[in-house]
Amino acid sequence: VMLGDKTEPAPQYVFACRDRMDETPDRIRSVRGERFRYVRNFRPELPYFQWLNYLDEMPITKEWRRLAFEGKLTDVQKQWFARTKPAEELYDTQADPWEVKNLAGSPEHAATLKEMRAALDKWIVDTND
Repeated sequence: VMLGDKTEPAPQYVFACRDRMDETPDRIRSVRGERFRYVRNFRPELPYFQWLNYLDEMPITKEWRRLAFEGKLTDVQKQWFARTKPAEELYDTQADPWEVKNLAGSPEHAATLKEMRAALDKWIVDTND
């Protein structure tokens, strides 16, 4: 009721972007459907958790980095601190709401991966991204 008669059907996909965070450049694009989320990392040689001058002065960041360097993180936590990231990621958000199991290399999900890639490619062209 809040939107009155200005409602439209839900879109098939929602798209997201990341190009930088303060002084750290990156280029990440994502498409989310009803069940799956696809991520394309255009700079897979960069880590997820890059160095940020202001953030790396904070006590919690220093503690996270200390634990990472000492090998005291869980397997899931280690993913965030990996030195690189995969070029592609695919997550089943129903089965894996925290998006920790990358299905991009799974033969069972090859058709979904192809569909999500195509949706992102079309969006990139359509928006002149």
